[in-house]
Amino acid sequence: MKFVIAFAILSTVGFEPLLLANPPDNSEVVNSSKEKIRRQREAVIKARKDAQAAATAREKEEALARAKEETTAIVDTGNEHPKEPAVQFEAAGALASLGEHQKSLPFSYNVIRDMPERPEGYRLAAISLSALGEHKSANALGTALPTVTLPS
Repeated sequence: MKFVIAFAILSTVGFEPLLLANPPDNSEVVNSSKEKIRRQREAVIKARKDAQAAATAREKEEALARAKEETTAIVDTGNEHPKEPAVQFEAAGALASLGEHQKSLPFSYNVIRDMPERPEGYRLAAISLSALGEHKSANALGTALPTVTLPS
């Protein structure tokens, strides 16, 4: 009888609350994605160095195409995990460090959305906005930073 009542309640309420109560452990997936972004960033750096050292125009063009592909791969990896702030932060940081500030901004904003109490997203967004010449917007983000009370 208890089973029938429990099933009746779950069928009315739905099974979703049970799934949300025990979310799956994503740490392995998150760590794997972060590592993937780090490798992709290193591949972009290597391809850019290869382009600088290229002996011919064709070699330079091929190296720059590889760099562009790896940059796109960073964006794709970040987009695979839109609700994982750690992956979003890694993508934002990698893209900002590569000078891809316009591509970095959406990931920075996602970090701010998901972790508004942490300054990392604000900092990355402000860096990218400043690099894009949006100094007023970057300054506004600085004033939006959460205040931290240190223990006495």
